[in-house]
Amino acid sequence: MCHLVLLMPFFGLSLFWLLPMNLALPLYLVILMISGVVYYALMRAMREPIRNGSRALLSQPVQVVEKSGRYWIVETHGELWQAVSDEYLVVGQQAIVDRVDGMQLHLRTH
Repeated sequence: MCHLVLLMPFFGLSLFWLLPMNLALPLYLVILMISGVVYYALMRAMREPIRNGSRALLSQPVQVVEKSGRYWIVETHGELWQAVSDEYLVVGQQAIVDRVDGMQLHLRTH
Protein backbone atom coordinates (compact mmCIF):
# COMPACT_ATOMS: atom_id res chain seq x y z
CA MET A 1 0.00 0.00 0.00
CA CYS A 2 2.74 2.49 0.85
CA HIS A 3 4.30 1.94 -2.55
CA LEU A 4 1.17 3.35 -4.15
CA VAL A 5 1.51 6.48 -2.02
CA LEU A 6 5.12 6.85 -3.11
CA LEU A 7 4.06 6.61 -6.76
CA MET A 8 1.44 9.37 -6.51
CA PRO A 9 3.46 11.90 -8.59
CA PHE A 10 3.99 9.29 -11.30
CA PHE A 11 0.26 8.48 -11.48
CA GLY A 12 -0.50 12.21 -11.43
CA LEU A 13 1.25 12.62 -14.78
CA SER A 14 -1.78 11.04 -16.41
CA LEU A 15 -3.66 14.26 -15.60
CA PHE A 16 -1.78 15.93 -18.45
CA TRP A 17 -3.28 13.43 -20.92
CA LEU A 18 -6.82 13.71 -19.56
CA LEU A 19 -7.21 17.41 -18.78
CA PRO A 20 -6.24 20.70 -20.40
CA MET A 21 -2.97 22.21 -19.18
CA ASN A 22 -4.64 25.00 -17.14
CA LEU A 23 -6.43 22.34 -15.00
CA ALA A 24 -3.81 19.59 -15.00
CA LEU A 25 -0.90 21.72 -13.78
CA PRO A 26 -2.55 23.01 -10.55
CA LEU A 27 -3.88 19.53 -9.75
CA TYR A 28 -0.45 18.02 -10.32
CA LEU A 29 1.16 20.64 -8.05
CA VAL A 30 -1.33 19.72 -5.31
CA ILE A 31 -0.40 16.06 -5.76
CA LEU A 32 3.29 16.99 -5.49
CA MET A 33 2.68 18.97 -2.29
CA ILE A 34 0.70 16.13 -0.73
CA SER A 35 3.43 13.69 -1.73
CA GLY A 36 6.06 15.90 -0.14
CA VAL A 37 4.14 16.04 3.14
CA VAL A 38 3.66 12.25 3.09
CA TYR A 39 7.35 11.65 2.31
CA TYR A 40 8.40 13.97 5.15
CA ALA A 41 6.06 12.23 7.63
CA LEU A 42 7.33 8.80 6.56
CA MET A 43 10.98 9.78 6.95
CA ARG A 44 10.31 11.32 10.34
CA ALA A 45 8.48 8.19 11.51
CA MET A 46 11.31 5.94 10.34
CA ARG A 47 13.79 7.88 12.51
CA GLU A 48 11.73 7.44 15.67
CA PRO A 49 13.16 5.05 18.25
CA ILE A 50 11.53 1.67 18.75
CA ARG A 51 8.89 2.00 21.46
CA ASN A 52 7.35 -1.45 21.71
CA GLY A 53 8.22 -5.10 21.29
CA SER A 54 11.15 -7.01 22.62
CA ARG A 55 13.73 -4.95 20.68
CA ALA A 56 12.68 -1.88 22.67
CA LEU A 57 13.99 -3.58 25.81
CA LEU A 58 17.63 -3.65 24.68
CA SER A 59 19.90 -1.64 27.00
CA GLN A 60 16.96 -0.87 29.30
CA PRO A 61 17.36 -1.12 33.08
CA VAL A 62 15.41 -3.84 34.90
CA GLN A 63 14.98 -4.62 38.57
CA VAL A 64 15.39 -8.14 39.89
CA VAL A 65 12.20 -9.21 41.68
CA GLU A 66 12.86 -12.87 42.57
CA LYS A 67 14.77 -16.02 41.67
CA SER A 68 12.78 -18.89 40.19
CA GLY A 69 14.94 -21.98 39.65
CA ARG A 70 17.75 -21.05 37.28
CA TYR A 71 15.84 -17.99 36.04
CA TRP A 72 15.39 -14.53 37.45
CA ILE A 73 12.09 -12.69 37.39
CA VAL A 74 12.69 -9.05 36.54
CA GLU A 75 10.39 -6.04 36.25
CA THR A 76 10.59 -3.31 33.64
CA HIS A 77 7.97 -0.88 32.41
CA GLY A 78 5.44 -2.50 34.75
CA GLU A 79 5.93 -5.95 33.19
CA LEU A 80 7.48 -9.11 34.62
CA TRP A 81 9.96 -10.96 32.42
CA GLN A 82 11.94 -14.18 32.75
CA ALA A 83 15.67 -13.56 32.54
CA VAL A 84 19.03 -15.30 32.76
CA SER A 85 22.40 -13.89 33.71
CA ASP A 86 25.96 -15.18 33.75
CA GLU A 87 26.62 -12.86 36.70
CA TYR A 88 25.29 -13.30 40.21
CA LEU A 89 22.28 -11.09 40.93
CA VAL A 90 20.52 -10.14 44.16
CA VAL A 91 16.82 -9.44 44.59
CA GLY A 92 16.32 -5.67 44.33
CA GLN A 93 19.44 -5.17 42.20
CA GLN A 94 19.28 -3.34 38.90
CA ALA A 95 20.65 -4.88 35.71
CA ILE A 96 20.72 -4.03 32.01
CA VAL A 97 19.10 -6.03 29.20
CA ASP A 98 21.96 -7.28 27.05
CA ARG A 99 19.91 -9.22 24.50
CA VAL A 100 16.48 -10.74 24.00
CA ASP A 101 16.02 -14.38 23.03
CA GLY A 102 12.34 -15.01 22.30
CA MET A 103 10.55 -14.11 25.53
CA GLN A 104 13.67 -14.43 27.68
CA LEU A 105 15.98 -11.56 28.61
CA HIS A 106 19.73 -11.91 28.98
CA LEU A 107 21.10 -9.54 31.61
CA ARG A 108 24.37 -7.93 32.57
CA THR A 109 25.13 -5.76 35.54
CA HIS A 110 26.08 -2.10 35.24
